[in-house]
Amino acid sequence: MNTGKKYIKLHGGETPAKSDEKRAAEFMSWYVDNVSMLKRYVYGGGYEVDDDLFSDTMLSIYDAIALKGAKVVNYTKYFLFSYRAALINREKRNARARFVPVTNETDTPAAEFDSREYEEAVERINVEVMEYVRGNFDEMSVSLFEMYVGLSPDISYKRLSEMLGIPFVTVWQSIGNVKKEVVKRFEERKDFLLYLM
Repeated sequence: MNTGKKYIKLHGGETPAKSDEKRAAEFMSWYVDNVSMLKRYVYGGGYEVDDDLFSDTMLSIYDAIALKGAKVVNYTKYFLFSYRAALINREKRNARARFVPVTNETDTPAAEFDSREYEEAVERINVEVMEYVRGNFDEMSVSLFEMYVGLSPDISYKRLSEMLGIPFVTVWQSIGNVKKEVVKRFEERKDFLLYLM
């Protein structure tokens, strides 16, 4: 039973209150200082350590504090619960995808599949995404996103930060914001975006 819980739906375009933004920035600083400890806790708990999921969890907590006004007393506990929930949700999505019932549409012979058309569709969406990113984000965010996509899947936010000599928080925030907006903008075609994200 969900007694006493508040759910605030974000619609986009919200601006954080100064006090909430300050608390969110404090959380972000805490995260940067404690990310190694958090990874040890996750690994010690027997869970997979995924750098991108770590960053996405941090971004969602930042949004919860800055935009929804969430009050967090224990950052470690809140982060670990949020990360575990994100990991479980990802596994549920993957499990559903593995057990999709076979229909006549998916039962077509492999010879009828035109990989050239698929590759062209992927290329078109990639061009659209990059045009959207270049037209809607600052130069630094665009550059970081292009590097991240170009080096993916062999790169993490932390590694990119080390390579470029810029703060992890800057890399994480820039790429995370671009990824969020791209997924929102191209949601109906997100199957083609998988390797970009």
